Order: sequence, then C-alpha cells, then structure tokens
Amino acid sequence: MSATVLPAYSPETSTPQTVTDEKTTSTCTIHTPSPTPQLDAQLHSPKYREYLLTISEALADLADAEEPHCTKCSIDTVALTLTELLKDVKAEKKNGAWSKEQAKVLKKEGKLLGKAVKADCERVWREGKEKKERRGWW
Repeated sequence: MSATVLPAYSPETSTPQTVTDEKTTSTCTIHTPSPTPQLDAQLHSPKYREYLLTISEALADLADAEEPHCTKCSIDTVALTLTELLKDVKAEKKNGAWSKEQAKVLKKEGKLLGKAVKADCERVWREGKEKKERRGWW
C-alpha cells in the first residue's frame, strides 16, 4: 500500500484580508491573484470567523493523536456547522444583503471551487475502481 502525499497547507501562505466593497486580492503563493476574491472577502469577514474556527477545531480534534476524540462527534460538528453556514448564506442572499452582481460572482466562484473538488473526488474514485478491476473478483 503506497502512502498518499497530502498537499501542504501553511497559514503563512495567505494573510487575512479586511472586508471592503472593492475586490480584494489574496496573497496566496500558489494563485496570484486569487481566483475567488469575492468569496475570500466573505469568508474573511468577522461574521463567518466563528463558523470557520468551529470547523477548524473539529478537524483538529480528529487529528489529535495525544488526546483522541470521538470521530462521529467531530464529523457531526463539521456537518452541522457547514449546514448552518449555508443557511446563513442563503438567508443573506434572500434578504438582499448582496447586490445581484455580487451574488452572481459568489455563485461563479463557488462553482469554480466545487468543480475542482468534484474532479478530485472523481479521479480518486476512478483510480480505486481501476485497481479493483485489475485485481479481479477471484
């Protein structure tokens, strides 16, 4: 069984942005400028900070080898927090907190990120399926 190489993440690769009405640019060392400036600005706002910290803590609990935590509880926390975050985003959209143009840009950026995740998942799924087919069923 070969080891999977995970992408490295370092909080130093990007710095927090202050939220303004104008487009912000990310200081990501990989993507310059950021392909999702509006989404970056929304997620860096204080309103979403609590959601992101909760998700981060739940994921850190999963990775904590010294003091193991319940996997189900951590995953439930992540799922519930993401659900609440999406409810808030949907409510903001319905209440007109964003202009029509801003909503279109956020939707486009969300789809851009979703397509990348979907492509990665499909690639992993196909690789697993191909390995299974090569082994055969006997």
